[in-house]
Amino acid sequence: PLSPVGEDVEIQSTPVLERLNKGEAPESNRKDKKKKYILCAILLLSFVGVCVGAALGIVLPRQKSADVELGIYQALDGDGNIIDITPSSTPSESPSSVPSQSPSTNPSLSPSLSPSLDPTTTPSMSPTETKTLTFFAIGDVPYSDLEACLIPHELDKAANSGADAKFLLHLGDIRDGKPYVNSGGQPRPCPEYLYEDVATIFEKSFLPTFFSMGDNAWLDCEDPDESYTFWKKHLLTFNERKDLGWPELGATVSRNEDHIEMYSFVLKDVLVIGQGLPGEGWSDDHAWNQWNVYLDENARWMEKSFAENEFKAVIICGNSSKGWNERYFLRLEEVAKQNP
Repeated sequence: PLSPVGEDVEIQSTPVLERLNKGEAPESNRKDKKKKYILCAILLLSFVGVCVGAALGIVLPRQKSADVELGIYQALDGDGNIIDITPSSTPSESPSSVPSQSPSTNPSLSPSLSPSLDPTTTPSMSPTETKTLTFFAIGDVPYSDLEACLIPHELDKAANSGADAKFLLHLGDIRDGKPYVNSGGQPRPCPEYLYEDVATIFEKSFLPTFFSMGDNAWLDCEDPDESYTFWKKHLLTFNERKDLGWPELGATVSRNEDHIEMYSFVLKDVLVIGQGLPGEGWSDDHAWNQWNVYLDENARWMEKSFAENEFKAVIICGNSSKGWNERYFLRLEEVAKQNP
């Protein structure tokens, strides 16, 4: 090379000059080119990423700005435009009326082998009340002094039996069935003390006690009208005694106005009917000599008791078999068929 003034100048060789003489670029130029290549690659990759995101419908959320504080969100769409993606306050569409897929036919989990909770110690509902009516019944006593002594013992046994009884029924005949003094045919008298003694014996009863009339101490007596008066005075309202410490019956007792021996009451859905049903007696010479009329009055009382009460079962108390009073029992069968 020539010097500016035309003089030979000694040029010292350097690595840069040597690379220039060989046609190589300086190292600084090579580094600049390398940076340009890297920057171009980054830009190319960014452009490819944006194109791929737009093709897939992906909205790239923009970095949060001050607008986020106001509850507004923004993002870029596929074209690079800013869009508002603030969530709506209501669903975008109504839910479907049918499930998106059929329910499974099998449970998703196996049932447990034991209950999840301990059982309760008390029932969730009160149990239905059990209505059982318990009572005692006796009849045809006392026929002798021995039986008169044994009755208080039997009453004590009943009282200690543990039964939840509500009342006691005496079904009639408080003396034996031998009405005649001799074979000549004259009936025995029935003195008042006979009825008084029976009342004294049954004062030992621990429950309200009802008496039904039997023919032995009524129609078979020498004077049936007199014996009926003794029945009314000492026994027919014996259940109403307040001086014996009996528990309350728990029911209202109704009586026939003309025939006090006929009564009725309902206790625990059971209708109890007391009837005047003894045997017909030895003679027609008394106030009840029209026996069929008296039986019809018994039947009317039974029908009245059925009609005026609500019940699920019935007990009819009397002292005679069907053979003596078939007329009454035929009426009873008719009423029973009408009240199944």
